[in-house]
Amino acid sequence: MDGRDMPADKTAEAELAAGALDPADERVLAMLARASDEFDPVPAGLVDRVQFALALDEVYDEVARLQRMTEPADLVGARSAEAAEQVCRITFTADAATVMVTLTPSGPGQVRVDGWLAAAGDLPAAGWSVRIRADGRNWQADVDADGRFSVDAVPRGLAQLVFAAPAQADRHAVITPTFEL
Repeated sequence: MDGRDMPADKTAEAELAAGALDPADERVLAMLARASDEFDPVPAGLVDRVQFALALDEVYDEVARLQRMTEPADLVGARSAEAAEQVCRITFTADAATVMVTLTPSGPGQVRVDGWLAAAGDLPAAGWSVRIRADGRNWQADVDADGRFSVDAVPRGLAQLVFAAPAQADRHAVITPTFEL
């Protein structure tokens, strides 16, 4: 249907829509923008979280799969019911390594990250390093001979772990998906 077949009110509407913006249009758009900002603002930190998720600068590395999140009620060894509700355990798997991390509150808005890495094949855990990317910053820890590492006082929020194998291992780094601390 072209403009000649449209009723008169639709033709006028089409002409207005095809025309250039005038000062009245700009005032209406400005009012809509203010209303949108007031009643449906962009969530705080959304832009940072999106940029963080897109910042996979190690695109040539292996991305681990989130294999399992243990529900707090399933945890054993928690000192109290309150602690059990706040502790979370996550397992990541990749061809090069499997990693389990436990997140425990360590202060206001912070968690302690305790982890255990099991390297694939005959590659030892010792010599691996872990980098925690969170809150626009990085925390670094070395993995000991038993595969253990820990980092205290990491701010809550979106995070990502990057595991680097020893240089002589000839393996790429393993990166976890972004997850919530």
